[in-house]
Amino acid sequence: MEALPASPELRAALQVAGRKLGLDNSVRERLLQEPVIAVAVSGGADSVALLAALSADDALRSRLYILHYDHRVRGAESAGDAYWVAALSAALGIPCEIGQREAVGPASETNLRRDRHLWFAKAMAKLGARALCLGHHLDDRMETFLLRSARGAGVEGLAAPRSIQGFRDGTFRLRPLLARRRRELRAALFDAGVPWREDATNNDTTVSRNRVRAEVIPALEATFGSTWADGVVKVADNLGEAADALRAWLAELGALPSAAGDLSVKGLVGRPRTLCRLACSELLWSHGVEDVAGTIFETMVDDVVSGQSARYTLGGIEWELAAGVLKVVEKSTGWGEKPRPLVIDGSRTESGLTAAYVKVDGTLWASLSRGDILPTHEVYLRVMDPLELTWRSRLPGDRYQPLGSAGTAKVSDLLIDRKVPREVREQLPVIMIKGEVIWVPGAPPADSLRLSGPCEKALRLTWQSPSLTSDLPR
Repeated sequence: MEALPASPELRAALQVAGRKLGLDNSVRERLLQEPVIAVAVSGGADSVALLAALSADDALRSRLYILHYDHRVRGAESAGDAYWVAALSAALGIPCEIGQREAVGPASETNLRRDRHLWFAKAMAKLGARALCLGHHLDDRMETFLLRSARGAGVEGLAAPRSIQGFRDGTFRLRPLLARRRRELRAALFDAGVPWREDATNNDTTVSRNRVRAEVIPALEATFGSTWADGVVKVADNLGEAADALRAWLAELGALPSAAGDLSVKGLVGRPRTLCRLACSELLWSHGVEDVAGTIFETMVDDVVSGQSARYTLGGIEWELAAGVLKVVEKSTGWGEKPRPLVIDGSRTESGLTAAYVKVDGTLWASLSRGDILPTHEVYLRVMDPLELTWRSRLPGDRYQPLGSAGTAKVSDLLIDRKVPREVREQLPVIMIKGEVIWVPGAPPADSLRLSGPCEKALRLTWQSPSLTSDLPR
């Protein structure tokens, strides 16, 4: 359902759908204070329903400005979305700005979200807008709660998304339809004859969120009835209030991010872990790191509680915890195409990689020979000299000759054949020596570096997923 009707008919249909949906009262009151309101419109049903609800409000309509970001992930389909949103904007007489990602092709959801919101921030600054409206609804809230529960998120993460979310730079994100179910939005559009774009990737159940939407939530509703959603909302709201109370405590302790971008943690030593977790989350969020769950982050929190000093790489940023202060040492490009050194010292990178020299004795060699140690997470390789070890994101066309293979194979084919979910594939690091691929977690290592028996010095590479849910099958 994509073709756009003539402008008068389209505007009338949007009015009908928008008035049926309405707006959250607290969000509307906040929006009335803003002269310019940015609206994120992908072209999908959720964002079109959002635009309908906002444009049906006479007091808000003239303040709206559509923002569309082309992720350039789906080729012609992505470009078609941008063209369709531009046409929708012209038909409604609402101004629009369209941005696009520089890179083309698949990327992790984390990186896509980061790039999208960076562009939103630039576009809003250009417009002088502080408010960004998003089309999240109740189903999004349930999915997020379940996914973040599986990742071990803290109180703030489990409370998200909230209808009004403020940031230290004075901007905020608003979700006027957060109390509505997905089916309500689509029904309102369909009944009024309002078109929208469909994204086929939303049907890919190798993606965790899509699988939760297609399989887990229906199973929960079948077990507990449709009112189970009310329980999730109540729990999330309670956790939101708890997060607010913890944030007030952090303010009393002087343990919120400073204007300089660092965090004093002296007053947090020995404090409840939940409190320290929120403090660290606040600091990372202030530097644009939104995905704060995972093993490296949890180590950071543990060190704050115990008063340890350490360094970490998280979210493309080098962090240092020393003398009671957690601060940024260096901001890098994070995950990307540029190779980054992999130091052979046993410390874990933000990608989850660890490199170390080890002795392979008879017992270990026997385990390797029997296949007791699977190459999904750990490999032992012959040492080359000199050893220029680097890692980067996976690129289209990456290939190498895996152990036991007669020829080379594409990395993407190796991972697909092993049924590695797409969202996990996009977050796997590629390890190289002198620019040549030697291993990617989930697949065998390079045949050229195979061990022939016990040895005094071998290179051990291990990988532990930095996300608690984006792991490989063992």
